[in-house]
Amino acid sequence: MITFVAIIILALCLQVQNPNLPPMKNYQCKKCGILIKTERRPNTLHCRAGNYHDWNDLGEVGSENYRCKNCGLLVESKNTPSSLGCTAGGYHNWQDLCPIGTDVYQCKKCGILLYASKSPNAFDCPSGGYHQWNKMN
Repeated sequence: MITFVAIIILALCLQVQNPNLPPMKNYQCKKCGILIKTERRPNTLHCRAGNYHDWNDLGEVGSENYRCKNCGLLVESKNTPSSLGCTAGGYHNWQDLCPIGTDVYQCKKCGILLYASKSPNAFDCPSGGYHQWNKMN
């Protein structure tokens, strides 16, 4: 049993270190707003807003929490996500909230919930004024 577990862990480590694997990316449908993390452009069928999804590549999945001030989308990204294709119209207006971590924070005002390594940025709560972060764990 220990050998089997060791093989699985080794396989996962090799997969993470394999430079031939495509990076995980954030894709958002411009029509329905759904966010998907995957290595390649998602299937376009069955958009809940009608007909086909219109995917926007927001960039590589990473270790920073970003929130769009216009549409409220929360994205875990390596760099500032693409500003194209905001579902609220026009362009995304990204705010860097904090690095991703294991602590769970929720704003008492707007209800946004995220994993963070420190207390997130308090500026620009969509409910007005500042976020009021509550550490949940």
